Amino acid sequence: MNISLLLDTCGMFPLRQDRSSWSWRKILLIRPLIRNFIVCHIGDGKLGSAWFDDWPPLGPLNSLISTRDINRAGCNSKSTVSDIIENRMFKWPPDWLSKYPNLQLINAYVFTNEEDIYGWKKDDAVVFGFSVKNAWDSFRPRSAKVPWFSVVWYSQGIPKHSFLLWLVMGERLKMQDKLISWDIRDGSTPLCAFCKQCADSHAHLFFSYSYSANVWRMVQQMMILDIRSNDWHGVVDCVTPLASRNLAHVLVSKLCLAATIYDLWLERNNRIFKKVFRTEKQVFDAIFSNVRLQLMTIQFKSSSNVTRIREIWKLEDV
Repeated sequence: MNISLLLDTCGMFPLRQDRSSWSWRKILLIRPLIRNFIVCHIGDGKLGSAWFDDWPPLGPLNSLISTRDINRAGCNSKSTVSDIIENRMFKWPPDWLSKYPNLQLINAYVFTNEEDIYGWKKDDAVVFGFSVKNAWDSFRPRSAKVPWFSVVWYSQGIPKHSFLLWLVMGERLKMQDKLISWDIRDGSTPLCAFCKQCADSHAHLFFSYSYSANVWRMVQQMMILDIRSNDWHGVVDCVTPLASRNLAHVLVSKLCLAATIYDLWLERNNRIFKKVFRTEKQVFDAIFSNVRLQLMTIQFKSSSNVTRIREIWKLEDV
């Protein structure tokens, strides 16, 4: 997406695209949001809008001067900055300076031979040129970085595993205990797909019940990092302090944790919705295969831990 298309979207230039299309109607809805981040650097003043562009220190003049006064002064919505400045002086009507005293705070521009250019506000600075990354960073919601961030998000992770683990960290999966609290049920009390004794929950599935605990125990044997806990919060507490360290055995542990979460959740859903059942060993084999395939794509520096990892995960011939 280039800056001219962005300006089209903001209504600064007529759109050549079909305004009646559904996609463009949706894009046009974000104009009020985007407009606040676009600034105009004045060169010759022939491109920048006199009233709608953010070029003066006070912001766009249409937020200061009424449309009625602009029209009465003989101007229109297509006026450029060069139309309202002559001989380094603004061509304000006499009554504007008393009606809008803040206009006296704006210094008239000295035009150059260069064209006006548009930039994007980012972190109290202006970036000339446009990128989706800068736009998203400017107005995306932000919150404090959680301590388990590195447990979930890292470049070598499997995306679908990381996403599901992120949901689990926030306890956002639609477990049966949540559905009961929302009163979403068919009159019967839903039971865990594994034990058939209680409603499932994040803590129950990861890894309190014997089925998931046994799967996790088999996975633990494949990890060099010692995580003895079968309690979900205990597992997270063990991994979190080391998660940001660039060590092979820590990476393997994070991959194993995410893969175990993913396959247990998959098994749970298959049992409920498809009536398909796997043994603990079959779930473990799926976890082993997923992690091994990912490890095959990673280049490790030689070390004693890496040698053990290659032996455990059968990577010697890769």
